Amino acid sequence: MGVWPVWLDDQIAWRYVERKDLDVTAGNAQHGFDELAGFVVRQLSTAGKTIKPGPDASRAIYAKTFKLDVLGLLSIGAGALDRGQALARDFAGIRKQGGKVIAEHPAVQHMQSDIEIARHSVDSISSSLV
Repeated sequence: MGVWPVWLDDQIAWRYVERKDLDVTAGNAQHGFDELAGFVVRQLSTAGKTIKPGPDASRAIYAKTFKLDVLGLLSIGAGALDRGQALARDFAGIRKQGGKVIAEHPAVQHMQSDIEIARHSVDSISSSLV
């Protein structure tokens, strides 16, 4: 069972919805990543119990939803960093400048360490949200 936001008396309320009452359709890859699937979720009927929680309960539901969204975006970012890091490392290992591969240049090593620091930051933030 999940929650689905609905409008009720000009306010957001939450409807508890069974999985069978939702239609989930896979979409095309998003964000330029072939490995990343997108989904469209539609409610098939208005079945389910609608609640209009108080401010504290509503904030808790919203916070959990927001946290899941942030985790999803961080995962996309982590995947982009991983792929970019692999591409940069591969390219730096074959590209030559000044008679040596650029992976040996301090400036390139510094840029690659920046990617590594960003990746560790994503892991740290993700861990704090779980």
